[in-house]
Amino acid sequence: MKVVFDKFTTKLFKKVSIFCVVLTGRDYKYARDIPMKNTWLSQCNKYIFANSINDPSLPSLKMASKHGYEHSYEKIRGIFRYIYKKYGTKYDWFYKVDNDSYGMLNNLRMFLLRKNPTYSKGFYGFRVRFGHRKIQGGYHVGGAGYVLSKASLKKLVTKGFPNTQICRQIQPGLEDEEIGECMVKLSIKTHLSSDYLGRHLFIPGNASEFATPNKNVHKSIFKRVAQGGTFGDGITSLGDYPIVYHYTDAKNMFAMHYLMYKAHVAGLSSRIHNCVALAALLAASAHACFDTIDDCDLWVSLCTTNEYVANNCGDTCKNCGGFKPPTTAAPCFDVGDHCADLNICGDPQYFNIAYKDCRKTCNLCDATNPFQETTVVPTYPWYDDHTQAPCYDDIGESNCDNFYSYCRDSCMF
Repeated sequence: MKVVFDKFTTKLFKKVSIFCVVLTGRDYKYARDIPMKNTWLSQCNKYIFANSINDPSLPSLKMASKHGYEHSYEKIRGIFRYIYKKYGTKYDWFYKVDNDSYGMLNNLRMFLLRKNPTYSKGFYGFRVRFGHRKIQGGYHVGGAGYVLSKASLKKLVTKGFPNTQICRQIQPGLEDEEIGECMVKLSIKTHLSSDYLGRHLFIPGNASEFATPNKNVHKSIFKRVAQGGTFGDGITSLGDYPIVYHYTDAKNMFAMHYLMYKAHVAGLSSRIHNCVALAALLAASAHACFDTIDDCDLWVSLCTTNEYVANNCGDTCKNCGGFKPPTTAAPCFDVGDHCADLNICGDPQYFNIAYKDCRKTCNLCDATNPFQETTVVPTYPWYDDHTQAPCYDDIGESNCDNFYSYCRDSCMF
């Protein structure tokens, strides 16, 4: 089974590239940084530590002149600038995480597989709202980490950091709060990151804290401040494919790594440890579809009726095959009101005109379309010889690529 798992991991590693950015400090090399390197960090396509000292052996770069978490914003702002200047958009995704977290990169890659890093203008993590910082929509906590697409990183570095009206230039400052506020002002969404049952995937505490049905400090705090998703108690409240656990010390990093990748239970096999499931997953990755516009969640009600939404919100609409017209019959009507006077019904030489303009009068509602156009009958009979029907937008004003078809009101057609 390990052969199957290795092939699966290699395929994902190549298809979804992730640059990991670890926030650390000068006193944590042996207690946290090296244990991370010796367990899960090698699953990243590339990684670097944002530090207050230079250390090529990690590697870590000095991004702040002073030590302490209160200088974390200076470190992360500096390391993001460095990464963008040196690597640009070479990598698909950028995962910032603290040095006491244990990540499962296969699960993160599967989470990101059907998301397009070129178009995505959002970022993912564990979303919270603390009372002392009024950030619209909340922000992602830095411990469990957050993931930026290469499009979001570019916007943050080139539009956000240089503008003091968007990103503050303060120090000291807490990186998750400051980055979260930058993102809001850049219109980069703080996406809810959960599975199909609403269970959180970026866990802001360690596995023992959140798997137990008993109360504890971390779980109580984050249940109170979490924005969205479900938050129960015990094992069943945790997702099947968690991405990260925070507050994991060195000994538990090694314990997690052993349980995740070495230990087995007789008679029990992982759901991906068989060739049929693997083939299905890899086939899905080969034909992955993406949302190519923002705000697809606002147009989900139009997935089955609006061609623009269906074709540009493939992931949200769960529609990788493109627009499929509704199965209900299209309305049958005459374009004009003089069809009965034209004497064209039943005359073969006028069949095309009869089909196009006098279908109802000539009883051609079920006739074969003689034209090559993919859409002959409009979904809404809004045009008429004498009566002008109400003019309205099918989707929001922000996404008017096909102006005439979908945004006649806003575009004044």
